Amino acid sequence: MAVVCVLAGSGGAAASSHAAFPGANGRIAFVGSVEGDSEIYTVAADGSDERNHTRHPADDADPAFSPDGSRMAFYSFRDGPAEIYTMALDGSGVTRVTHNAAGNTDPAFSPDGSRIVFTSFRDGNAEIYAINADGSGQTRLTSNPAADAEPAFSPDGSKIVFHSFRDTTNPPQPEVYMMNADGTDQTRLTNNPEGNAEPAFSPDGSKVVFTSFRDGNYEIYLMNTDGSGQTRLTNTPTTPNSAAIARTVDAEPAFSPDGSKIAFRSTRDSTTSQLYAMNVDGTGVTPLTTSAGLKLGIEWGASSSAPLPALMPAPAPAPAPAQATDQTPASSPPTASLPTLPGRVPVSLAKARVSARQRGDRISIRVTGSLTKVGGGPCAGRVRVAVSSAGKPMARRAAGLGSACRYATTLTFATRTLPQRLRPRARRVIVKVSTSYGGNAQLAPDSAPSVRKRVIR
Repeated sequence: MAVVCVLAGSGGAAASSHAAFPGANGRIAFVGSVEGDSEIYTVAADGSDERNHTRHPADDADPAFSPDGSRMAFYSFRDGPAEIYTMALDGSGVTRVTHNAAGNTDPAFSPDGSRIVFTSFRDGNAEIYAINADGSGQTRLTSNPAADAEPAFSPDGSKIVFHSFRDTTNPPQPEVYMMNADGTDQTRLTNNPEGNAEPAFSPDGSKVVFTSFRDGNYEIYLMNTDGSGQTRLTNTPTTPNSAAIARTVDAEPAFSPDGSKIAFRSTRDSTTSQLYAMNVDGTGVTPLTTSAGLKLGIEWGASSSAPLPALMPAPAPAPAPAQATDQTPASSPPTASLPTLPGRVPVSLAKARVSARQRGDRISIRVTGSLTKVGGGPCAGRVRVAVSSAGKPMARRAAGLGSACRYATTLTFATRTLPQRLRPRARRVIVKVSTSYGGNAQLAPDSAPSVRKRVIR
């Protein structure tokens, strides 16, 4: 069984978006959390043909297309801490690029595909590094006591845009910066006390799109590369649909390769983020996805002839229940719609309790509950709790699923390890539950696999 707790600041941004390299429009990548863990998905430019590219039990996040759209960089916990990997578009040929236990996230390719810029926590805080795509030639680009993160190359490879907390205090908030590709000439582009982050270049290199909190909720803005001409593109006030996450979120903008559209995620029509596209002037907003689960880490790649991963097989139709006769006892409630073992199925949080306690610099989160079992056989499996914030791992813990289908686990982490931009607003714990189990038991599915609870004040 897997229980995933995600700490998010007021429903805020959780992953970076990157520059689009010029070309014909290809697929849009995002991180989906449908089955309890994070996987990398893509859809066609119109939102159709959803594919899972990773299918790994560990969390995979923050996809970044190579310039020709044939490969993706991403980070994953499959070998322990967060590390950078690359893979072919169909999910094959996974190659580990970084090797550092402190955590490495936010990868983005250079325009010739030879280098990857990324965020690393190896120096005690978030700093920006660059590395060859084969893992050699690692170079540190920023060196600042405050966090620097979410880098992206310009289309000509001469510049890198990123966000930093270096010039803001009480509370610290991110601002957008630009530097040369070698780390020199670091220049501030935005100056707003409410925070600006997730910058991404346009395909022609003349504009930077970014997310800002200056309007009381997360909205998308566009500016020139010198910081002038800052223009608001979205205007989505908090609605009843978004009340569960306190504020509506329009975030993680990414240009299309042809420069005509911007993809982004939004909670405007749902309590979970879905994928949208709009014209570069903010008009023509169109929903692209409606499937279950959060959509994070938006990236739009160039058209590619590289093969895609196979579609997931459609579930087999449920057989008709047996008819009772005078000679045959009436059948028990049918369970044909339940998955056969082994498997993973969403379960309700109605029987789960999530609580948190903060003492000084330490936050403890406890998850307890029980599952409903149908059919014979014992409950068997493991409970996994993973807490992350803005794509950064906070803590993980595993415990056994008891014979009575009950579970309990507690994990603790330091508030100072939270990404700085979320510390003032880290108020909500988002919990998603799914199960992995063995033996002969079947666990009853439920239509409400997630819940949000305000447990940290």
